[in-house]
Amino acid sequence: MRQDELEVIYALKEDEHKQIMLAWNPIVRRVFVIKRFAALARPQVYRQLSQCEEKGIVRIYAVEQEQEGFSVVEEYLDGELLSVWMKRPHAQPQIHEAFMQLLRIASALHRMSPPIIHRDLKPENFMCTARGIVLFDFDVSRPYARRQGASTVVGTLGYAAPEQLGFEHSDPRSDIYSLGVILNVLCCGHLPSIKQSHMYREVIRKCTRLDPQDRYQSVEELMDAFAPQQFTISRQKGIVLLAYALVSAILSFQAQPEQPAMMHEVILMRIALWLALLIPMALWALKDVILLRPPFSRFAFLQRKGQGKALILLGSVLIFAELFFFALLSVMLGALLA
Repeated sequence: MRQDELEVIYALKEDEHKQIMLAWNPIVRRVFVIKRFAALARPQVYRQLSQCEEKGIVRIYAVEQEQEGFSVVEEYLDGELLSVWMKRPHAQPQIHEAFMQLLRIASALHRMSPPIIHRDLKPENFMCTARGIVLFDFDVSRPYARRQGASTVVGTLGYAAPEQLGFEHSDPRSDIYSLGVILNVLCCGHLPSIKQSHMYREVIRKCTRLDPQDRYQSVEELMDAFAPQQFTISRQKGIVLLAYALVSAILSFQAQPEQPAMMHEVILMRIALWLALLIPMALWALKDVILLRPPFSRFAFLQRKGQGKALILLGSVLIFAELFFFALLSVMLGALLA
């Protein structure tokens, strides 16, 4: 698609560095976005992105060199900014799925040759659309080269990694820092410097270490730490609650004595019943913490490869193994109290 096929209908932004305009294509009857950049801007990133087929990255249709810079034709994203979506309350599975989409997008950028560092990952640069979350605004992005000097000051205060202040060169770990900040804001609505989320605390802390060497060294490593927590999806919680109700009913039936029981026997039996229910619930609450660590974290590759059914099956096996153990515990307690 060429720029001369479009009719400019509205100017969204204009300054000394760039122009952003809405344009209409009467042939395909669609709205597009035209960006014109000054001569100092670099078109390499947009040329790379024009070859990208990742659904979570804005589509680039044309990159044209001009006398005083270059222009880009990209898709118009119809949806809701992630920053707006985050203002509403969301359940943990929704937060988990949203952040997994962000990780897949960042992973696609970092796997390009050469890798692309976005350098301005923040909720305002993600759009929630019908096809999922989409990343846009690559104006300060650049290809990553290992031998580089200090970065220029780019990014958004609060989301930008410390090295982006110009003291060291930025690399893919700079985007990982920003992802950790986004996760914290997704969970509690605040930057980590103001309030730290209790949900995914260890993951967020490692993402936002000041020294890049102390962070996750790749998005894939971050996925390995984050993806196992998908075991807490609501479908599995429903299975667990149903199984607990079944165990509770069986125990209640078995707890009825043939002869009237002494008061202390009734009290002990009820204590055994409550322990049989409360102990597995407590361990289930700790499951998220346990699955973040080896050996369970090795199953995270299933989530990365999109094998969600295999991951759900694995979680279900763990659930029923727990139920068998606690049913056995209940029988043993009942035998001791008989």
